[in-house]
Amino acid sequence: ASYNAELSLLRGAFERLRVKAGMLANPFEGSLVLKDLDTVSRVPFTLPELAALFDAAKVLDSEIHDLIVVGACTALRRGDACCLKWADVNLERNRIRVRTRKTGGAVVIPILPRLRAVLEQRPRKGRYVFPSLAAAYESSPWEINNRLRRVFVECGLGTLTRREEVALEKPAPAV
Repeated sequence: ASYNAELSLLRGAFERLRVKAGMLANPFEGSLVLKDLDTVSRVPFTLPELAALFDAAKVLDSEIHDLIVVGACTALRRGDACCLKWADVNLERNRIRVRTRKTGGAVVIPILPRLRAVLEQRPRKGRYVFPSLAAAYESSPWEINNRLRRVFVECGLGTLTRREEVALEKPAPAV
């Protein structure tokens, strides 16, 4: 949708320039085609894959485990999940009501039992459900990606980049 909107904007702007400035052709007309909006090609995780993901995360990184549960149970984007606020969580009404960062749209999400268990065990210290993840997301979102990737690789649902492989091969510095 973003690509199509930008292309339409450029076509319109250059068409006006063509007419007003006497340009011979609009470089954005014809050769560039709008993309089909129905091309989502995501494949959901199977139940065994989700179980493996939850199990690996629980062992490797408990905070990332909780983030993965939030993502799996709400379909929130990484930033929205990392920066989830306690004010948006209503355990009494069994729902999360949040305004998404990307679209600004308000969504109401039911709290599933697995998500409720995670939320109930999280300490209510401060504004965010995941204070350290919210801070990390705001300063260095790739740190969250690296932690997530490590879990996905461990359970066979992802691969490491060559740089990550090299980093894992290096011995830890002596203390």
